[in-house]
Amino acid sequence: MDFTPLKKVDHVKPEVVKKVGAMLKKGRREFGSSGANYTQQAFNNEWRKREGSQHALAAEIVESEREYTNIIKEWVADKPNAVLVDSVYTPQTQKLNDLTFKDGKGFVGSCYTGHILFIGNEVFVIDSLPFKKKKKYSLNTHEQILQSGKEFEFTEMWNMPEKLDKWIEYLDDDALFTAIVGFTGQEAYTERYNTWFEASYRLLEQDRYIEFLDAKYEVIDDENKNLINPNIVAQAVVRAVKPYDKYLNVFDENALKNFK
Repeated sequence: MDFTPLKKVDHVKPEVVKKVGAMLKKGRREFGSSGANYTQQAFNNEWRKREGSQHALAAEIVESEREYTNIIKEWVADKPNAVLVDSVYTPQTQKLNDLTFKDGKGFVGSCYTGHILFIGNEVFVIDSLPFKKKKKYSLNTHEQILQSGKEFEFTEMWNMPEKLDKWIEYLDDDALFTAIVGFTGQEAYTERYNTWFEASYRLLEQDRYIEFLDAKYEVIDDENKNLINPNIVAQAVVRAVKPYDKYLNVFDENALKNFK
């Protein structure tokens, strides 16, 4: 196993890069908390009880992100240099706040990225969503997702081409990118027309997810298959989202702190 020498990278303090590098050398391969992106909107009463809140959708995405984390973890089990960072803030985007909640009509999604998977300098930018059962999905010429030929309800919530551009600009120049939107809807499938192949990301139903990862892994060069780059991993780790503890809705946090 080879490790890229540590260096100064944008957005991360040198001591943090050093700490992440040390954890990687000790064998750590997972960072972040799966599903954390949407736990505030799904479980925190501050957001879920607001008028127009789409907390049920947020809870569904928490589950779909966790489901895809398990799929990815199973796939990388025999790939000792693969590093997974779950639930991260997308660079250069506004986080959950009063304004974004209102503008998003009770739901904020664009500021989150579900998973960042590293294999050497290869970077997989991944979102995982709970699409509807028994539906067909496709991409139009603008790389927007269509559901049964019509504009998909989540189109404005997730713009993977824009999200990918932000990660390309944010991560160190060593990074090589692949973007994926995976979905969990049972018996749902993707139509692979020219627009699918020409898009900057891959829209994948769950049944064909591993098939795509296997095909992509086959063309990754041996150098990357045996490399870990702590510098770009650290850039993702510092953007990890803190999960919301839903038990705080039951117990008053300040009261617990003062309990003797």
